[in-house]
Amino acid sequence: MREIRRLQFLFALLLLSVHLLAAPVFAEDTEIVFDDYVEGMAETEVDEELPDTASQDTVYAENNDGDDTYISNNGTVFQIPRVSDTSGRIYDFAGLFTEEEKTSLTEKIRQVEEDKDADILILTSEDVPRDAYYGTETSMRYARQFLIDNSFRENSFIAIIDMSNRVFWAVGYGTYGSEKYAGWGQKVYDLVKSDLSDQSYGRAARTYIRE
Repeated sequence: MREIRRLQFLFALLLLSVHLLAAPVFAEDTEIVFDDYVEGMAETEVDEELPDTASQDTVYAENNDGDDTYISNNGTVFQIPRVSDTSGRIYDFAGLFTEEEKTSLTEKIRQVEEDKDADILILTSEDVPRDAYYGTETSMRYARQFLIDNSFRENSFIAIIDMSNRVFWAVGYGTYGSEKYAGWGQKVYDLVKSDLSDQSYGRAARTYIRE
């Protein structure tokens, strides 16, 4: 009997642990608040290089059903926005920047792109599916597919401000996804998290470009 009670107690502790681990990282407030800690931010440190165009779909779009739709880790079917003009660098679908900020950010990006020989993008969205694990996996996939589906260059940087999951994520691909840039995404996040909490999105974007 004592052994049975002991097993019941251990099982109850296990259930409690699972419940706590599944708790949301961000509070469900009407105001978007970016937390000082985002579960899974370590995944921003290094990302593998994008393969050549012919193999991108099989590597990164394994659940593409053939009509440009994808399935998130919570089972939600979604589509990546297609843009008619890929010369743009600010894709502000969430409406976070003023026109003046977009003009200023674009000019700064053009200067940096000449030095880096890369496409540098900023993507904001309110349409990213909610991540099943309250982490960054879905935001990362959305940003990566945005690059691939819209045929931006292999050498690229992208930052996404995901208002649905309250996630900021920045990463380099191709040449800029190598070990040399390990920790860059985390560094940028550490620098911009207070601006995100203050809803100073333009300032956060300028920091991303500068770094």
